[in-house]
Amino acid sequence: MPNYTYQTLTSSTTNVTTILHITLKGEINQRIVHYLLDCSTTANFHSKSFVKKLNLIPTSRLNEPVRGLDNKILSNIPLYIYHLWYTLQGIPFENTFIGASTDRYQVVLGLPWFCQVNSRID
Repeated sequence: MPNYTYQTLTSSTTNVTTILHITLKGEINQRIVHYLLDCSTTANFHSKSFVKKLNLIPTSRLNEPVRGLDNKILSNIPLYIYHLWYTLQGIPFENTFIGASTDRYQVVLGLPWFCQVNSRID
């Protein structure tokens, strides 16, 4: 069974298929995690329920707006920064994450992650 899934949408008028989202499987604190890859977010995020489940402690509070899921600007709610070590497809990483209302996904890897791994997207 692959460690990734993706969902596509095919236009009935143009017959063009678009990948809507890609999720990958990895680990944080020896727990299985499903990561959403989203290059439109300006930060890496994890859900508030995920923070509670893992008893994560923030390292600081964010004092500037960021672009979150669905291209929304997050500025009117308190956002906290967390520093995490994690694995993705068996490869270790270290990044900062923002705890936000992303309960649809446990972890969202945004533009900072794409820059770190120097991904090429066609």
